[in-house]
Amino acid sequence: MDEPEVAAKKEGAWFREMIDRETKNDKIVRGALFGPIAALVAISAILAFFVAHELRDTGFYTDEFGALEKFLLFGAGGFAVSRIALRIVVRRKNVIRPLDFASMMMFVVAHAVLLAVFPFDFAYVGDALPGYLSWTVGWISDDLGAVLLALGAVGGTIGAAFIGVIYVHVKKRLEEKPTTP
Repeated sequence: MDEPEVAAKKEGAWFREMIDRETKNDKIVRGALFGPIAALVAISAILAFFVAHELRDTGFYTDEFGALEKFLLFGAGGFAVSRIALRIVVRRKNVIRPLDFASMMMFVVAHAVLLAVFPFDFAYVGDALPGYLSWTVGWISDDLGAVLLALGAVGGTIGAAFIGVIYVHVKKRLEEKPTTP
């Protein structure tokens, strides 16, 4: 075998191993719930942070933060929280992956629209936190905020594609497996 064939075989082996691992670990056992619960808490806290800016009218959102932008920001966050909570209840990964994909695509659209409109004034980003914590985000500038939105859109696109591919392959494997009584 020549070098490209060997490389292709190794890449294929890596992918097959990943699909095998994902298929084997499709059911979420009690000990594996820490990750989804931690994600649920983290995303809920971030969503609460942005909601607090809206409720307290801190100045973080500019006049350009209209109904569409609110729907995209809060809707994407709420949908993410819902799908993670559902994963915890259902305790299956692949059955929730279509919702993961949809959530990721909503995240991408939200980031792209918010980047285009940019309805934020990061001078006020720390104002939703107690004074002793505002320094944790107060250093973020408008430029850095825009970069983070762009990175989120790109990363979300890659993540959505990855989730879609994993879903299709794991679904096929799960359908091939005999069911146990």
